[in-house]
Amino acid sequence: MGHKSGTSAMDSIVAGSLAGAIADLVFHPLDTLRCRRMCGGGHAQQRGGSGFPLGATLPFTPSTPSVQLRSLYRGFSVVASTTLLSHGMYYGTYQELKKS
Repeated sequence: MGHKSGTSAMDSIVAGSLAGAIADLVFHPLDTLRCRRMCGGGHAQQRGGSGFPLGATLPFTPSTPSVQLRSLYRGFSVVASTTLLSHGMYYGTYQELKKS
């Protein structure tokens, strides 16, 4: 079995891109809730709802039942597209510089 001791630059770029995308997939909803809490409710408050009162809830427990999973991923495509590029290039560059 031929096992390569090193990885190619493309392997590092793909690994970094996937790692960043998975991290964003997991943490984007939590960041959305945290941001809404810090801003006093965001979209819910604009619709006349109470939103997330400051200090009343933890950032991962919505105080209103109208929060849907789909709304927590709003804007994820923009975040994911930049993550794929930036994390891929960062990790690929890091691995190549580490070899020298």
